[in-house]
Amino acid sequence: MKLLIFLAHLDDFELSCLGYVFKNYKRYKSIDLIVGAYNNFKDKVTKENIQGLNDKYKIKVNYFNLGYKASSFFENLDKIKKDFYGNYVNFKKGFDILTHNQEDHHTDHIALNMISNGLFKFSDRFITCYSPSTLNFKPNYFIEMNDEEYSFKHDANSKYDIEKDDSFSKLGYYFSEHWDIGAVYNMEYNVKVNQKHCEIYKILKWK
Repeated sequence: MKLLIFLAHLDDFELSCLGYVFKNYKRYKSIDLIVGAYNNFKDKVTKENIQGLNDKYKIKVNYFNLGYKASSFFENLDKIKKDFYGNYVNFKKGFDILTHNQEDHHTDHIALNMISNGLFKFSDRFITCYSPSTLNFKPNYFIEMNDEEYSFKHDANSKYDIEKDDSFSKLGYYFSEHWDIGAVYNMEYNVKVNQKHCEIYKILKWK
């Protein structure tokens, strides 16, 4: 069984998906992280974080980058789909998908969700992750992270630099010890989550 983590940007993995990997990595023979957009500075950070995941937890993640420019995904939709399906999806073997949610309002995230939806019927599990650009998110899968896992996530995200981001605004920050995905969701939707550190997901298919 293979896990395909299909995400738009370098940093999306550390921000939104580490909890799923920590909890479920033993299920998979291989874990492939395929990122659509390339950024020279962030690429180095991503590789360092993935190596750290292997060094500390013996969790191996195979990282691939499709090399597209951020905010160009819709104009390259068919090319990205061909790259992803043709090079990373084996339709003859079982696989799970972890990607962006359909309620995400970041245009690059929307594009990758659209591409991933074509694999829904072939996948065993189809899970979507939360990001702060998602509206009306309705999670049904909460993953608690222990202090050590959360510390790894905090350190991994802290290596990124918003000034070297490809976003239009370059506003915001990657991480602080008082902020995590679950906390942001709580603040936006006034929902109480009992876990100390958690990530939230929407399961669309679970075989």
